[in-house]
Amino acid sequence: QMPIATVFLALPPGSEVERVVVTAVRSRSVLPDLVARPAQEPQILSARRPELRPRAFTAPKPSVYGAAAAYPPEIVTHTGTASCGGWRIAGFAVHPLQYLPLDRSCLFHEEISFTVTCREAKPSGRAVYRSKGCS
Repeated sequence: QMPIATVFLALPPGSEVERVVVTAVRSRSVLPDLVARPAQEPQILSARRPELRPRAFTAPKPSVYGAAAAYPPEIVTHTGTASCGGWRIAGFAVHPLQYLPLDRSCLFHEEISFTVTCREAKPSGRAVYRSKGCS
């Protein structure tokens, strides 16, 4: 699997994420001649029951492994928003490594800068309770 860094940002009151844009990246090519394999389904190695025994090999997707585009295609993606202690917290997946299938190498992003644009949140129709816990 490709590494992912998770970033959480507190949003201004009454707002929601509209978009996220990568504004600057400093990258370098790494791992020449790499033949990456697709991530496999998790398995319980000590399983005795038939339904838990090893699963079939997940084959490479031609749409990914035959493409000229980097994978994953986005360096930063908004993964969702939740509430914690009365604050709205937005989550972002940051991909510091992208695979270049045709080159059989990876791009390592040493520095990534991104901008989050917010808009006024649409009313959800649900009551908002202030608490010390997170949800």
